[in-house]
Amino acid sequence: MEDAIEQIVSYLKHAAQGLEEKKQILYLLGPVGGGKSSLAERLKSLMQLVPIYVLSANGERSPVNDHPFCLFNPQEDAQILEKEYGIPRRYLGTIMSPWAAKRLHEFGGDITKFRVVKVWPSILQQIAIAKTEPGDENNQDISALVGKVDIRKLEHYAQNDPDAYGYSGALCRANQGIMEFVEMFKAPIKVLHPLLTATQEGNYNGTEGISACRSTGLFSLTRTNPNGSLSVITKTTKPSLIVFTS
Repeated sequence: MEDAIEQIVSYLKHAAQGLEEKKQILYLLGPVGGGKSSLAERLKSLMQLVPIYVLSANGERSPVNDHPFCLFNPQEDAQILEKEYGIPRRYLGTIMSPWAAKRLHEFGGDITKFRVVKVWPSILQQIAIAKTEPGDENNQDISALVGKVDIRKLEHYAQNDPDAYGYSGALCRANQGIMEFVEMFKAPIKVLHPLLTATQEGNYNGTEGISACRSTGLFSLTRTNPNGSLSVITKTTKPSLIVFTS
């Protein structure tokens, strides 16, 4: 168990430094009773001890936990922010969500009309911590990860309006936090597609005609038993870190 913990700490440290680990999914692989669930639950519990900072507009918090840095242009603002505030350039390579983009347009490009709120991650409220599990192959789709249009809002908004979208997917809720996908490779392959762009490119598309959402500081975690899983992992997802528990 100590070796597994050391690997996880190293993974998180390197990911925070912007190295290749930040594009990797952490796999906890081991037998039943090997401590996978305990490690996963401990990581989520520790996540609740550190606040995150989220954009707010008109008293409404960003449904995808938009980080304030998404408002800055890396080409125009990076040098100023690094010189005056010591903010490394790598933190500015973010895009804003459709929700934030709509508010910025309504504000006429005035970013001072946004507010920043300190939010404590919560397992119970699914704030920056989300968990998803494989469902039936016939009825599970990518909306479990990326959300979908909320039909209750179509009375007031067009179908492609960001405010008509329900940001209920695990990737939406877990932005700036942890997303745990239990037994990921038992899910239909089509459900896993958003994870590729979320980890490699740092963004993912919704199910409707809205712009991409950013996955900033997202820690993707999955756990599974070794029965055939290792061969599936190595064949289908090269960008991964496998931690064996015993």
